[in-house]
Amino acid sequence: MQRTFFWTVAVMVFGLHLSSLFSDPEAQIRNAVGRIMPADAVPSGQQVFRFMNAEPTNLDIGVAIYEVGGIVFLFERLTMLDYNNRVIPGAAESWEASDDQTRWTFHMRPDGKWSDGRPVTAQDFEYAFKRMFDPTT
Repeated sequence: MQRTFFWTVAVMVFGLHLSSLFSDPEAQIRNAVGRIMPADAVPSGQQVFRFMNAEPTNLDIGVAIYEVGGIVFLFERLTMLDYNNRVIPGAAESWEASDDQTRWTFHMRPDGKWSDGRPVTAQDFEYAFKRMFDPTT
């Protein structure tokens, strides 16, 4: 019994090793968490790993302030954080603060468009922030 088990395991290990010799590791595409993706998957540099902690009850980011963990990925922000938690451009291509850092000026990307084709403007973000801080919302 032990001998049969040993040979079964040995043949399986040899088969796995043999199959790895004929697979091209360069052709294998891995996702952001290291899993091997199908051959037609996009290159790993173009993949983005996103997650949601729980099903959101509201997709209005101005109202669902305690649920932004998942829905924040649905919206383009003025700035974002990269994988190293550095601030990078989002809808704003650049920004600067006043000397006393009480006023920030954001310069919008000229190519920003809404899903209906209208240009994204600074007034859109101004409205969103004012709405978010309005206690009646």
